[in-house]
Amino acid sequence: MAGQMRFLRNKNLGFKTDQIVVIDTGGFGVGLSSEQRKKLLDVYRQKSFFYDELVSVTMSSMSFGRGNYWSTSFMYDEKPVTCRVYSVEYDYLKTLGIKLLQGRDFSRNFPGDAEHSILVNEKLVQFFGWENPIGKRIPVEGNNQLNGTIIGVVEDSHLRSMHYAIEPAVFHLKEANGYYRYIYAKIRSDNIPKTLELLKNTWSEVVPDRPYIYSFFDEDVDKVFREDERWVDVTQYAALLAIFIACLGAFGLISLTVAKRTKEVGIRKVLGASVPKIVILLTTEFSVFTLIANIPAWPIIYLIMNKWLQAFVYQVALTPVYFLAGSLITFIIVISTVGFQVLRTALANPVESLRYE
Repeated sequence: MAGQMRFLRNKNLGFKTDQIVVIDTGGFGVGLSSEQRKKLLDVYRQKSFFYDELVSVTMSSMSFGRGNYWSTSFMYDEKPVTCRVYSVEYDYLKTLGIKLLQGRDFSRNFPGDAEHSILVNEKLVQFFGWENPIGKRIPVEGNNQLNGTIIGVVEDSHLRSMHYAIEPAVFHLKEANGYYRYIYAKIRSDNIPKTLELLKNTWSEVVPDRPYIYSFFDEDVDKVFREDERWVDVTQYAALLAIFIACLGAFGLISLTVAKRTKEVGIRKVLGASVPKIVILLTTEFSVFTLIANIPAWPIIYLIMNKWLQAFVYQVALTPVYFLAGSLITFIIVISTVGFQVLRTALANPVESLRYE
């Protein structure tokens, strides 16, 4: 489980999260109106021209782990296809650091982009098998959400948690099958408190009667991962408790075994047996039992972990390394626990051992 979490943490999400403030304008029907959101974005952009603290500002219909993951479906080659539809504003790729692989980004120099152009992700291009999708249109009739000429291809981004696969996606410069909600402000790290105050004051200037709700993008992403990591933490603590209880049992068993064989130890020492040989003799039995216990444990753990991993679309492979490492750690802990008791008996005076009743 820890290996899976490390894998997810190190996986490229397809965008950057550092120094980005996410401002929530509210949900449908309860948040800002479309006019208020547009005006607010324009004011933030104007501020970015005069304040170096604001690098760039944009807006979209979704944010990682939350928001409106609108989709639309269509038939292609008699197969149903689901395509995500996202509403974004100018500078979306620039602000979030999403790579443009082909073509160009939305540009104010091309007024027609607002109504007639779309960006698509790699997944959509792969689905249709296009080598050069620039200038093409998605081959579907009667679906206004997918209308538009493709002007660019962006790198696949994990806009949801790793429990979901990346799907074909289309990006519009209009509220297509969704509505704008989240404002992204890329800021500098020089004076963050001052910049946050600037963002808050600007909000109050435009919509003084609405609460200002913001978060840091990297913290939003971290919260999504933490939901799964909590289960990992609980499991690790439970495993430590189980090992501790098992070691107590092993210590009790070895104490009883050593007590029964105290005279045998004394006789062996009198006859010339060394301390290491006696320790090996008395711990071999428990070593064998510990190793044998792994035989039924491996398939059970494999089934449990395989079922847990099914919740993730992107997952590590259940290689033998994890099982071997777990067995080795368990073996070392158990043998270290019982080895203390065995060593103490082996080092005892053989005369005292022979008198033991």
